[in-house]
Amino acid sequence: MSTEYVHRNVLAEPLSLPTRPVVLKSGVSYLEGAVLGRIKKAKGAVAATVGNTGNGAISGTSIGAKAEIGTYTLTCVEAVGNAGRFEVVTPSGQRLKDLTVAVAYETDHINLTVADGAQDFIVGDEITFVVEAGDDAGKYGLVDESAVDGKQDAELILAEDADATDDDVTSVAYAQGRINKRRCYVADGSDVDNHVETLAARGLILEEAAQT
Repeated sequence: MSTEYVHRNVLAEPLSLPTRPVVLKSGVSYLEGAVLGRIKKAKGAVAATVGNTGNGAISGTSIGAKAEIGTYTLTCVEAVGNAGRFEVVTPSGQRLKDLTVAVAYETDHINLTVADGAQDFIVGDEITFVVEAGDDAGKYGLVDESAVDGKQDAELILAEDADATDDDVTSVAYAQGRINKRRCYVADGSDVDNHVETLAARGLILEEAAQT
């Protein structure tokens, strides 16, 4: 349930805005005005299906900003000596570009390299790449445009200072209202201006105001 919270960041009258509780990810001391993104996912396990003929190793695994929670299925559709080609299908059923054995596979969903092994892959061999929610799913952190776990998407604005340096902490964040953009901040290397439209669509309007 939201509460009414009064703070110097607020620009519009009356000087109270609905807020919602948030759990802030540890490792950072947050200041009011922090633009927050929600952690949604973490890299999970990658494994070759038992019974495959090909035995090439899998390495270089990571997820991209559009990674979906669930199982990505990689199926060999072309057998080639010392190589091979796999189709890649997302958990929602979308087919991505094909993966070539021994070539680094990079997308905004998943990344990995499937090496050529002593035994070549044959048509029908399968590899699964599971993206999990992870233990931190649902927690919030400072918006970081280089993140791929969900924190790259701005959702809320912190309404008070909160020290989560050593442990996760529960705090409150603005869910709607007109906010002084001068008091908002994001992670180093990111820019508040890049998130103005996203926040506005959620009901958080950032306005220029004199520093107080």
